[in-house]
Amino acid sequence: GKEGTAMEPETRYLLLPEETLLPPDEPVQTELHTIRGRLCECVREGNGYTVRRVLSTDPADYLDPALAPGTAVYPPFAD
Repeated sequence: GKEGTAMEPETRYLLLPEETLLPPDEPVQTELHTIRGRLCECVREGNGYTVRRVLSTDPADYLDPALAPGTAVYPPFAD
């Protein structure tokens, strides 16, 4: 074998929430908001929110950069 070599990190694309596989160190309080007509799970950050994930059955919704995880959004949310 290849002793002493580091393993390459793996990228996995799953439809499961991250916390299902890797529980967070501390619970995160999330809220559901409709953004651009799509249901999103968000985390409160100051006077706005950060998109955590999109809850949709339409694959095109996951390609919308305005709904990408980590995107900052501020109320009022426009549909």
